[in-house]
Amino acid sequence: MADDAPAPTAPFSATSTMGKLFLHEGGERAALHAVKMRWWYFTQAAVQDGCRRAVKAIEEFVLENARGSATP
Repeated sequence: MADDAPAPTAPFSATSTMGKLFLHEGGERAALHAVKMRWWYFTQAAVQDGCRRAVKAIEEFVLENARGSATP
């Protein structure tokens, strides 16, 4: 009966990046670390985008105030 049981499979496809990590680079622990790092990099990029928007808004505000105070 044990011979009829399906072979265990990885939770990711063997051709995906996550599958390669799971199968070849340390198993589930490495795969979970990669998922966490992907999330961290995505979050870091979102924070950088927000900072860029804030800098543009502040720059526009400062320039507008500088123009307004320069006129008599």
